[in-house]
Formats: sequence, structure tokens, C-alpha cells
Amino acid sequence: METSYTCQNYVSSANGPVSTWVDTASDIAAAQRGASSVSQSPALGQSVQRRRQGVVARASEFLLTHATEGVRIADVSRAAGVSERTLRNAFHREHGLSPKQFDLRERLRGARRALCQLAPPRTVTTIATEFGFFELGRFSKFYRRAFGESPSQTLRSSAWRRGQEDMVPR
Repeated sequence: METSYTCQNYVSSANGPVSTWVDTASDIAAAQRGASSVSQSPALGQSVQRRRQGVVARASEFLLTHATEGVRIADVSRAAGVSERTLRNAFHREHGLSPKQFDLRERLRGARRALCQLAPPRTVTTIATEFGFFELGRFSKFYRRAFGESPSQTLRSSAWRRGQEDMVPR
């Protein structure tokens, strides 16, 4: 399979210049067959990269602010101002993950930070629901796969560290 990449190309058609997203090498070939010329300049590539980074930043912010809700990709793409396909392609280029995989990874990281905090002690259930995980079995499975231990093990080890800090003379 051909290497996938995203770039903005301005395709000249019978009706004038048309701005289109081109997502794979095969799409570029198809665009070139249907158009008389395709402009590719280094400045255009940098512009596309900045635009892609902006899309990912807007989508990431939306995901962060709606972490406890069941966010649909259609909502994220609408918030970012792009199509679902463009959003997925931008995330794959920037992070190597789909938007949903990115969201899951970030929520798991947030839950781990909360479980590792030295104060105040909380329950795994409280922390999981705070980060939008309402099916605790699935949360535990994803967490173990990501970090190699269960959420309760992380919480116990941070509780142990809290106990050790209390024993240190000041």
C-alpha cells in the first residue's frame, strides 16, 4: 500500500481553481488525471501543516473539555470545523492515532495522574468516572493494557508512598 499523507493541492478544473484535500498518493494521482495541473510548493506544505496542527489543537481542546461525556467524532469534527475524514487524517499525521484512540489515551493518562497523586486519597471508581469511564471493567482492562498494572495497584502504590512520606521526619 502507498504511503499515506495529507496535503492541500489546488487543482485547476474547467470551472477554475478548486481547493481539495488530497489524502493519499492514489488520491493525488486521481486529482492529476482529472486536472491539468497540481501546484506543490514548500510554502504550501508548511501552510497545510499549520492548518492540520490547528485542527488537531481545536479537536484536542474539545475532547479535553468534554472528557466526561460520550463524545462522537461528528461532534469533534464540527467543533474543529472540518470533515470527519479530515479530522481522522490530521490525527493520524500528528499523533499516529485516530481521534477516539487519542481521546482514550489522554483520558487514561489523566486517570493515572489522578491515581498517582499523593493527596487526597480517592477511589478508583471516583477517578474513573471523573475521566468519563463508566464501565469499570473496561476501564480496568484498558488501564492494564496501557500501564501494565491495574488501577487499584496504582492507587495502592501511591497510598504506600503517602504512608512513607508521613513517616519521614521533618
